[in-house]
Amino acid sequence: MRIALVTTWGTSCGIATYSEELTRAYLKAGHEVVIFAPAEMGSCIRETGIQVPTIQCWTRQFVGLPQKMEQILKTEPGFDIIHFQHEHGLFWSAPGLLEALRQLTEHKVRTVITLHTIFHYGSWQHSGLYDGFKHFADAVVVHTAEGAASLACARGTRAELTIIPHGTELGARGEREEGLRYLDVPRQLWDKAVFGMIFGFQGPSKNTVCTVRAFADSLSRRYQDNGMLIIAGEDGDTNYLHDVENAVGESGYGRHVHIHRGFTPVARVPDVMAAADFGVLNTNSWPISASGAAHVYMRYGIPLAVANRPIYNEAIRGGAIPFTLGPDSGVPTLSMVNAIGALVRDVRLRAAIGQQLCAYAEKSSWENVAGQHVDLYRRLLDGR
Repeated sequence: MRIALVTTWGTSCGIATYSEELTRAYLKAGHEVVIFAPAEMGSCIRETGIQVPTIQCWTRQFVGLPQKMEQILKTEPGFDIIHFQHEHGLFWSAPGLLEALRQLTEHKVRTVITLHTIFHYGSWQHSGLYDGFKHFADAVVVHTAEGAASLACARGTRAELTIIPHGTELGARGEREEGLRYLDVPRQLWDKAVFGMIFGFQGPSKNTVCTVRAFADSLSRRYQDNGMLIIAGEDGDTNYLHDVENAVGESGYGRHVHIHRGFTPVARVPDVMAAADFGVLNTNSWPISASGAAHVYMRYGIPLAVANRPIYNEAIRGGAIPFTLGPDSGVPTLSMVNAIGALVRDVRLRAAIGQQLCAYAEKSSWENVAGQHVDLYRRLLDGR
């Protein structure tokens, strides 16, 4: 099968990482893949290790089918499927994107669109876009039942709506000491501390300031005394880590929090995750999405505490400890403080949660997820 993915590629972006892992699974199963990547600064500059044709031919201001993409579609052998990886920050013009989908139907190419961020249908936000997807695309993929419930209410009967989990790249953890060394954690703590990890891009929606406060609460309440919180991530252009540093300073527990700034290269991730005894994922937002970050922890069987919000529902079903957030999401609740304190002090609890998350990772492996996508493509091509 010949598949074209419209996606970010070779850049520090969660969608790019998702597409790269899905592409590896396609190639392993014997399918052909071509990447339609953005023609913008920073695109296709990171080494992926994947040998596929990559064509930079679109911008975020989609105004219909890009000319270069249309020329390629007219050239043999063409494509069986064009699959868009959608996130609202990647496609700024809803009318332009819908026009591109309409034009693709004229080329008799089957189109699929995966929604990585979903809002509740029926509000003023994006409902018209979802109507258009249901009307012009051949299939819409969502990762969770909550996302399907939202899209099922949209107008349009053309598109098949299907649930396919976010994939998990299976693999063993790396070397703990190498990870701690890379993160610049003081050596004297390596054998003494229980390390909690906040890993990934940092910004206001990640609610890391609240997590720092909850961790400080777990110390002040004496729920634990040997925990250390590692924050390893890239700040982007938000300067959010400055707010995180202020929260650490206010707590007075700076010796228990370690911040490592910057993007972690893919080759370093196994070692970094080997340094983690548990992880914490938090948010102050409500999109109906699936967290790729949660799947990174699952891959390595790292026990998790997560905010009880839609983006982490997959992780909760997989066995992560959910904690509630109050009306002010920046203020830690006892639910959150207890979850963190328990993961620091109870090694058996960590082991049990880690085993459950490993089992979910096997179920949602990229091999299985790619197979579900190919089954969908075949249904579309067969007209079923």
